[in-house]
Amino acid sequence: ASRAVRHSAREAGSGHHIRRLVLLIAVGIVFTLTGCQTIIASGWQRSIQRQLSGLAVTEHFDVRYRPSSRSALHARRVGSAAELELSRICARLEVANDVRYTLFLFDNVSEVGKVAHNDAIGGFSAGRFVCVTVDDDGARFHELIHAVAGAKIGDAKKSFLVEGLAGALF
Repeated sequence: ASRAVRHSAREAGSGHHIRRLVLLIAVGIVFTLTGCQTIIASGWQRSIQRQLSGLAVTEHFDVRYRPSSRSALHARRVGSAAELELSRICARLEVANDVRYTLFLFDNVSEVGKVAHNDAIGGFSAGRFVCVTVDDDGARFHELIHAVAGAKIGDAKKSFLVEGLAGALF
């Protein structure tokens, strides 16, 4: 009987070790994937910056645009408008306005698709990066809300919450 008890205890112990090993592997995979996502996002940003090499700097924005383009002509104006919108968004969310953002400014939607590899209608945001067309003030404000909320409140996992917040502030 004591031999059977020891055998069961040994089996239970090995089950514990297997579960622990599986947990460690899972954690390693998560860290690896998170690191890869950071590298991919960083590469994506650098790829866009190479093509949008023009730069207009405001207090809270690096406005990137393609030199000798329509967006180049409007980069300073759009940067100033984005500063005003950022102030309004931060005031409505009651958060500090102390983060820098990168605003990728495109001439039109087809350029967004070609350069950023995203066929979003008015624009899109990813972290502190906002990609919009020069003409779409509404999309810029909407995407800025996403960027500020992500930077200051935290990324929501549910699209209903993310889009609901943007719609409510809009």
